[in-house]
This record gives sequence, C-alpha cells and structure tokens, in this order.
Amino acid sequence: MVTEQPEMMAIFLDIFSGLPRQGPGSPESTRQAWALCDGLPDTPNVLDVGCGSGIQTITLAELTDGQFVAVDYHRVMLDEFKDKLMDSPLASRIRLEQADMKNLPFDKASFDLIWSEGAIYIMGMEAGLSAWRKLLKPNGLIAFSEVVWIQENRPDAIQEFWETEYPSITTVDENLERIDAVGYDVLGHFTLPDSDWWTHFYTHLNNKLPELEEKYGDNEVGQSVLEGVHREIAIRRDYGAWYSYEFFVCRPK
Repeated sequence: MVTEQPEMMAIFLDIFSGLPRQGPGSPESTRQAWALCDGLPDTPNVLDVGCGSGIQTITLAELTDGQFVAVDYHRVMLDEFKDKLMDSPLASRIRLEQADMKNLPFDKASFDLIWSEGAIYIMGMEAGLSAWRKLLKPNGLIAFSEVVWIQENRPDAIQEFWETEYPSITTVDENLERIDAVGYDVLGHFTLPDSDWWTHFYTHLNNKLPELEEKYGDNEVGQSVLEGVHREIAIRRDYGAWYSYEFFVCRPK
C-alpha cells in the first residue's frame, strides 16, 4: 500500500510507526541471509536501503564490526531508529541518512554489502539491482527480500489482490532468471516462514488497529487506508499458502 498523496501517506506512516518492524521478517531470517553473504571483509561497509525503524540493521550490526549507513525516505522512521540507538554501543557504527533509494547520494564503489528487506519493490527489482550495482566495491554483494508466488493454481482472490498491489510479483524461479538477466549470480536464497508475517509483523499491527479505528473514525481517508490494512491481513490469513517473501543474496558477475 504505497501512495504519494500527502494526507494518505501521513496516515500510512502513523499506522506503521511504533511497530517493531514495517514488514514481514525476523532477526532469525536476517541472520540466515547474512550467513549466505560469502566473501565479505571482516569489517564491511554496509548500506541498508529502506531501513524503516532499523531492527534488521541493528541485528546486522550485532553480527559484524562493520560500518553501516541506514537510509530511509521518511524522517519519522529515522527518528524512531535514532531513539533505538540512544545509549547503544552500536550507535558509533550506524549513520542514519534521509534519502530517496532512486537517487542515493553515495560515491561509486562505497559498499561491500547493500541490504534491503522488503523495500526494493519500490523501485522494482531489476531497476534496484541495476542502479545500486555501481555503489558496490569489487566482490560486493546485494541481499534483499522480494514478494513471490510459492504455489501454482492460485485462487482468483489472491491473484487479483497481488495483480493490483504489485503486478511484478512472480515465482522464485522467474526471479532467479530476472536476477541473472541483469548480471548477478545468486549465492543463495530462502523463503521467509509464516512466523515472519505473523509473530513479527501482523500481530503487532493488528493489535494497534483498534486505537487507529478510534482516531480516524471520522476521517474518510483514514478509514479507507485502514480498510486496506484489514484486507491485507485477511488476505494473508486466508491465502498465505500461495505467497511469501524470498530472500536473495547475489553478486555481480
């Protein structure tokens, strides 16, 4: 659910702020993807694109002594991230920057690893991989998660939902072909478990909805956004067997 309308975006950010994370994932999946990042230096320079409130960045910083730049378009998310880092020993190794992922303000060959959990769809996978490639040092890696079909014979309701929300959704095998076509080798990939959707994301979001329903009870735009959130949760509950996120780790050829 992405929009450029200011009022709708403000409500959207209100809904997703204050949550442990802004999309499916978990520390366990972050660590599993990190384990696939073969050949990194002992203290890598890491860029987290679309970092949100930063839970995955913090997990990564606990796994390595590297230096991090965490980028998000929305100041409210970076402010939440900053609060998490207050009095943390990790703060000296994580720099926060507000920037547009479509125009990242960094020099070529700046990073050993570019990380993006659930955010590359904003540009489109091929566009993101192509644009970010120049920021990688030699032998650098990109790790990202992307929504995918994991079953065939999909019911009309789930097919229509994703064709509206993200028409680029496709299968894992087709994504592997697309990654190859833009000039990357895949070091490894895996499907996020259902708990990454519920335990770490939708349960927290669902618990927040009653107060939001009260807050936006007389706001037509707010009610419309909340209806979309309810539908998204219901779709996952009823049709989660047909789609998930896939984590890919890849290196330019």
